[in-house]
Amino acid sequence: MMTTKTTEEHRERVYEGVAEYVTKNLNLLPESISSSKNNMNHVISIATSILLCKWSLEDPRMHGGFVNAILENNLTQTVGSADKVNRECIVFYVLIMSNLGYIQ
Repeated sequence: MMTTKTTEEHRERVYEGVAEYVTKNLNLLPESISSSKNNMNHVISIATSILLCKWSLEDPRMHGGFVNAILENNLTQTVGSADKVNRECIVFYVLIMSNLGYIQ
């Protein structure tokens, strides 16, 4: 997999795109997540990392086991490496990977 260095500006655009997607699709997240600003920031940050790696803009090795497990479609490792928030958002991460197009 070829990776290129992500500029901070590009990372910010992806983060903003993810935040917009989350806002429009709050129904995809459990209320225990969507009602907490800290949890929402965590979810947006993880989703941003997942997408940047999916689009080969960041090296997946820069991120933890959870991001890699999601990208590798490894359910056992995904569940095993997820923290409490991420465990509740696995379906959301799969949906955002499938439904949010490349952000330039």
